[in-house]
Amino acid sequence: MEGVLIRRAGAADGLLVAALTIQAAREEGLVPPVGFLDRYADAWLAQREAYPTWWAEAERQHVGLLVAHRIRPLPWPDEPGAGTLRPVRLFARPDYAVDVITSALRAAAREWAAAHGIVTFDLD
Repeated sequence: MEGVLIRRAGAADGLLVAALTIQAAREEGLVPPVGFLDRYADAWLAQREAYPTWWAEAERQHVGLLVAHRIRPLPWPDEPGAGTLRPVRLFARPDYAVDVITSALRAAAREWAAAHGIVTFDLD
């Protein structure tokens, strides 16, 4: 699939991240309770520095999401302390090219992690 656009989610994207999370949950057969959208958006916004997130767009549709957890270690001599990045949620809408979307999301996260001196974990 050509034209997949990956963006890192910012403060203005809290509701989008929450909506894509709900789509992911529904694909797993879960039914998020009433109020989950706002509760998730608020929690993600409050902790977004610890949970860097990327979303995918194709054909003017939101088609994927990668939420990662940035684990920052305590300082230690001779170690830079940039931490690790672990995936928490990886989702691509099944009506689009899932492998292409998830690969693009992983690549964006790896690139961001490398630019910040972070060791990635299980992003392949």
